[in-house]
Amino acid sequence: MLTILFDGVAYGMLLFLIASGLAVTMGLMNFVNLAHGAFAMAGGYLAAVLSNKMGVPFLATLPLAFLFSALLGAILEPTLYRRLYGRPHLDQVLFSIGLTFMAVAATDYFFGATQVFVKLPPWLRERYEWLGVGVGAYRLFIIAVCAVLTIALQWALARTRFGSQLRAAVDDRRTARGLGIRVNLVFLTTFAVGSGLAGVGGALGAEILGLDPTFPLKYMIYFLLVVAVGGTTTITGPLIASLLLGVADVAGKYYVPSAGAFIIYAAMIILLFLRPQGLFARPGGMLAAAPQAHLGGSRGDPLARSARWKGYETAIWVVALLALVLLPKQAALWNEIAILALFAVSLDLILGYAGIVSLGHAAFFGAGCYAAALFAKYYVQDPLVGLAFATGVGALLGLASSVLVLRGTDLTRLMVTLGVASILYEVANRFDSITGGADGLQGVTIGPLLGHFTFGLDGRVAAVYSLTVLFVLMLVARKLVHSPFGYSLQAIRDNRLRAGAIGIDANRQLTIVYTLGGALAAAAGALLAQTTAFASLDVLGFDRSADVMLALVLGGTGYLYGGLVGTVVFRLVQDFLSALTPQYWQFWLGAILVVIVLVGHERIAAPWRRAVAWIAARAGKRRKAEAA
Repeated sequence: MLTILFDGVAYGMLLFLIASGLAVTMGLMNFVNLAHGAFAMAGGYLAAVLSNKMGVPFLATLPLAFLFSALLGAILEPTLYRRLYGRPHLDQVLFSIGLTFMAVAATDYFFGATQVFVKLPPWLRERYEWLGVGVGAYRLFIIAVCAVLTIALQWALARTRFGSQLRAAVDDRRTARGLGIRVNLVFLTTFAVGSGLAGVGGALGAEILGLDPTFPLKYMIYFLLVVAVGGTTTITGPLIASLLLGVADVAGKYYVPSAGAFIIYAAMIILLFLRPQGLFARPGGMLAAAPQAHLGGSRGDPLARSARWKGYETAIWVVALLALVLLPKQAALWNEIAILALFAVSLDLILGYAGIVSLGHAAFFGAGCYAAALFAKYYVQDPLVGLAFATGVGALLGLASSVLVLRGTDLTRLMVTLGVASILYEVANRFDSITGGADGLQGVTIGPLLGHFTFGLDGRVAAVYSLTVLFVLMLVARKLVHSPFGYSLQAIRDNRLRAGAIGIDANRQLTIVYTLGGALAAAAGALLAQTTAFASLDVLGFDRSADVMLALVLGGTGYLYGGLVGTVVFRLVQDFLSALTPQYWQFWLGAILVVIVLVGHERIAAPWRRAVAWIAARAGKRRKAEAA
């Protein structure tokens, strides 16, 4: 028991060392940096190269890892990150996800996909017995180093002139500049130090955590979890949260190995439900005061969003139908596009119209996929019945998780959505006797559509089926967003306090739209399961959530049809990059995300929106002329 406690403390201290920089940037600088793990990975790989290939002593690699990661942060902060300060959290999330994808692909290119470990000196590999407790020298060393750095960090933030300047710059940059504080230099130094601490943590933890190109994605939720549960307004909170997480994780893997990370994710959700601001945070932390994102649409006269059917809408559906008729050999591609488009529309309802940023929307997609596949395999093979069942499952999941998602800050929502998806992934992976686990659910048989049309290998029936479901559910979503309910959502998105002041029940409206978004996403997942007769773990993966968010941003949020247009563009770009660099296409995908955010995703979607407005204006003039 004491050995487990000791190992858990060492693991927790290591997590805190890496996450401490994230706690500073998120809590003090109000920046959601999901690429923080990439700095830890950079420090870890530098230490591995220096110790394994160049014979540099392990202790000497630690300060070098700090300097290298700090230098990397010092370069990226003024050139890229500084442009995103004060921007909506959606932009920060997309930007840092893009950087993470680029870091993963670049590391894979230079170092390969195999796991790398740091060569430790013999004295760190020894093990001692103290009061009957097995104590590893390496873990004892980690605890000592992390404790020293933690004390130094706390002292620097609370007791030094620099810490005072940082707090002043965060509270009011304009006043701080008036007092002679060099705000940009303070932020650059803070970001560089946070990146350097992550680098040291990556070098120290290489032997425990392991290093591979997926490191930033694999441990992203752990670093975010430490900050979210501990709170973003203190250093003490993340420290205690990391210790609790480390002990719970090690104890869970020892006593209940079959549960995997399920215990950690479930505990995180419960804690965030009870304390949305974190265990030790003060209400009204920096992330709670983040600017509201205007994600699309016009703030002007609601008549500009008339529910009347537009000419461009007819054109879009005619083009989709012509694609099926004229290019039947590409039916499988049209089916994939229709499914992803429906998935993007479901995300647009909660992101574009309600302003809820989600990193785990794949939870609903995956739940619908597995629900439809299992329903067909064990109960009824009729696709329409299975589609209705899966849609209901998604709605129930959305209703249940809305209680958690609607509480707290943007960080809380990011963590809860990501946590729900991670829990479902763990459940699907552990109960492989039901879901098929890593091999996927096989033996699924889907009956003929309407009793006559069989899903063949050519994919034509599947494409028509998916496109029809997309059209019907788009009509439902369109009716919803052009109703008073839809306008109330936009009011809540733009200014929740003002919406409440005029009598709008924000919690009720957001619960309804989140439930509906979950239902539509589950329907998209059901279409995938039914048209492929297969379900696998990747439908619940983080990549699935990132792909649909990118597709939606490409087309524009808050328009419904932006999801359709963005899906087509996304698939074309994805196919092009996959053919160009099959193994490293993710790098270019990340680069596109970064460019979109820096340029402004509103500008990316502006050309087709102007075209839509021009078509609508011409149609209006024609109707007036005919009436005259």
